[in-house]
Amino acid sequence: MGPIAGILVSDFYLIRDKKLDIRDMYNPNGIYRYWRGWNWRAWLTFSIAVGPIMPGFANSINPNIYISDGAKELYCIAWTWGFSSCVIVYYVINKYISPPPNLIDEPYFPPHNLEEEEAQRNGQLDAYRAGTYVPSPDSGSIEKVQETVDSKMVEDKV
Repeated sequence: MGPIAGILVSDFYLIRDKKLDIRDMYNPNGIYRYWRGWNWRAWLTFSIAVGPIMPGFANSINPNIYISDGAKELYCIAWTWGFSSCVIVYYVINKYISPPPNLIDEPYFPPHNLEEEEAQRNGQLDAYRAGTYVPSPDSGSIEKVQETVDSKMVEDKV
C-alpha cells in the first residue's frame, strides 16, 4: 500500500499541483486516459519500489528461504520505503524524463447547485462566487430544471 500511496501523493500534490478536471476523471476518453488504460510511469515506479522488498516478502511467507539480514530489515520498513521511494521516483520521471501530457492550468470543480451551474454556463462564475451574480430574467432555466427533477423523482416513486 505504501508504493500506491506514494504514487498518488506525488501525482496529486507535486506533479499536478492539486489541479484536476473532475469531469474528465469520469470520462473514459478524457484527458486522464492513458495508453490502453495503463500509466507506464506509475507501473515503472511501482516496480522500482516493490522489487527490493520482494525477497523479504517471500521470506515472511516461507522462512526456509534464505535472504540477507539487510533484505529482512528493508522488509520491516516496507511501507515507509515504498512510500518515500515512489514519491521521489515518480516525481523525477514526470518532471525530468517524460512529463505527462494531461496537465491543466486551472482546476475544474462541478457546480454545487443549479444557480451556480447556470452562472457557470453563462460565463459568470466569478460573479456568482463574489455574490454579485444576477440570473438573466429570460433564462428561467433553474425553475425548468428543478421542475424536471421533481417530476422525475415523482415518476420514479410511482
